[in-house]
Amino acid sequence: MQISPYAVAVAAAEDTGAYLRENLANSAIVARKGRGDFVTGLDLAANDRIQAHIRAAFPDHRFLTEETANEPLTDAPTWIIDPIDGTLNIANRFPLFTVSIALVEHKRPVVGVVYDPLLGDLFAAEAGKGALWNTEPIAVRGDVAWHDALLGFDLGHNEQAARDSLALAVAVRPQVAGLRLIGSAALALCYVAAGRLSGFFHHRLEPWDMAAALLIVREAGGHVATFDGDPVMGPQIGSVVAGSPAIVARIGKLEQNRCKA
Repeated sequence: MQISPYAVAVAAAEDTGAYLRENLANSAIVARKGRGDFVTGLDLAANDRIQAHIRAAFPDHRFLTEETANEPLTDAPTWIIDPIDGTLNIANRFPLFTVSIALVEHKRPVVGVVYDPLLGDLFAAEAGKGALWNTEPIAVRGDVAWHDALLGFDLGHNEQAARDSLALAVAVRPQVAGLRLIGSAALALCYVAAGRLSGFFHHRLEPWDMAAALLIVREAGGHVATFDGDPVMGPQIGSVVAGSPAIVARIGKLEQNRCKA
């Protein structure tokens, strides 16, 4: 019987999430990649746990993860993993973090799973099959007026990108209902997919930040683009704006005007 990559990804995410719930007290920092950019013992253990699940089912597949040395992405089947998206949160016992797992083929995500182990929220998608929150279909909201929008954004670890995101937030804030900074880009993107946020922006994401959530947003009927308006079709390094086409265009226009000022 053919093994389902989707089922393997879901099982790996749920098993790893249970492990994280049971071991939150062990989230001590073991390495520092930069200011506010940590690695905890849980990151490394979760990474190994996820890869063990996947290798058992697909021994020939490649991996690209936040916590290991990586080769450039190719057309070969590749699992892109962020074992804990929100490491700064978990290191400080701040209860917003996710396990993010994507299968990418020909540099495009075909399976995406993002799991919040504390709330039990499982966001998942397969290419062409729609997106789910647990077992319920989800869809990006297209009925929210700009002045009623609740938007998410995040800062990341690149100093210039963080400054740009803060400057854009200042420009956006007087025009919308509110802004939220969650500390997990994957979770915020899934909140867009589920209609909990009307949009999201970030000036610099890494492939593992976006790979799974990108597919989930797109399968939920959302639009994902750069600030220049170019569609984001696969995991890459760079800016991301997500939401309905109207929300994405509005955020992109504000950023372009900000850069010209």
